[in-house]
Amino acid sequence: MFSAHGTPKHYLEEGSRYDVYVEEYCDVVSSLLGVPEYHIGYQNHENRDIPWTEPEVEDLIEEIDAERVVVDPISFLHEQSETLSELDVELAEEADEVELEFHRVPIPHDDERVPEVFADLVEPFVADFEPEYYQFRQCQCRDEPGTMCLNAPRE
Repeated sequence: MFSAHGTPKHYLEEGSRYDVYVEEYCDVVSSLLGVPEYHIGYQNHENRDIPWTEPEVEDLIEEIDAERVVVDPISFLHEQSETLSELDVELAEEADEVELEFHRVPIPHDDERVPEVFADLVEPFVADFEPEYYQFRQCQCRDEPGTMCLNAPRE
C-alpha cells in the first residue's frame, strides 16, 4: 500500500494533477518491484471541514484482504508527524485491530543518494541545459505565468 499526503479535492477540481502524479509514481514503483496489485491511500487532515482525497489510509487498512501490509509513504522527504505518529502509531494500531501484520518503509532522507537526486534536478539550470530536457515547463495545472512543473505533460 502506498500512502500519499492528502490534498483538498477542490485543488484537483481546479486542475491540479497531484493525484495523477501519485498514481503514475505508484505504477512505476510497483512495476519495478514486480508487484501487480497495490492500493493508494491518502493521509488527510480531518480537522479541516473540506473534502479531501480518497480513499483514506485508515479505510484501506480495514478493507485489505491479506495477512500483512507494507506501507510506503511516498510523498514525504523526511520522517515527521505524518510518518512517525499517523503511520507508525495510529495506522499500526488500526492494522492490529483487524489482525493485519504491519510494516512501514522508512523515508530515505538520510540515504547518501538523496543529495545526488536533488543535484540532478538542479543541474540543467546551472549547466545551461534546456529545461525541457528534464520536462521542466509551464505547469498545466495552474494557468498562471511562471508556474513551472517537472511533470507537465508534453504538448
